[in-house]
Amino acid sequence: MECTRCKAENKDNYKFCYRCGLILTEDIDEFGIKKLTKEECNKLLDLSYVFEVTNSIDEAIEAYELIINSYPGWADVHFKLGRAYEVKGERGKALREYKKAIAINPDYIDAHRCLGEIYSEEGLYEEAIKEFNLLLNIQQDYKYADVMNSLVEVYIEQGNLVDSEEILKKVIEINPKYAKAKFNLARIAYLKGEKEKAASFYKEAFELDKELVIAEISLNALLEELGKKELG
Repeated sequence: MECTRCKAENKDNYKFCYRCGLILTEDIDEFGIKKLTKEECNKLLDLSYVFEVTNSIDEAIEAYELIINSYPGWADVHFKLGRAYEVKGERGKALREYKKAIAINPDYIDAHRCLGEIYSEEGLYEEAIKEFNLLLNIQQDYKYADVMNSLVEVYIEQGNLVDSEEILKKVIEINPKYAKAKFNLARIAYLKGEKEKAASFYKEAFELDKELVIAEISLNALLEELGKKELG
């Protein structure tokens, strides 16, 4: 079955396009009640995007829930609903929707990533490590430098500096100009007492990304600690 939006060829039993998520078939629920048509849901999905970009999050959530009522097996909409809840600050509901998306599609990369990030921010480090490793193993050529860096940040919080450094070597191989990786190398160097080395990495991180203000702040604080105005 060909998707009318992206022209991808889908198997006949697919209800949603594997590539772009478009509804491919209409259906009747278990009570014989007509669901929203695929056209109605796709229009509602487009409208929900407008709600998100205009920061009308409650309206976006309502739109996503209406779609899910007709198509509960639509992983992309569960993920979008999770993102909307996360923006609203309702992390518990966001986690629920991300998990539903993964239950439908175990290889849902973005859902694993969002779970890992929430777990990390909540201090649930073992759960975060599990999600980031799952994410990296879904596809061997995935090799997201930023996902590896996120895993490093969890390891640093756990005090696991050895594994952190090993992973960061791979990150730098993938992207030698990745500022956040340089910033984390600075954090590790500082924790190891290598303050001159840390200052050098902080400086390099900020030079690579001027929006990474925390690198500049950390560098200035460290220079003050070292009694220096600038690196020699």
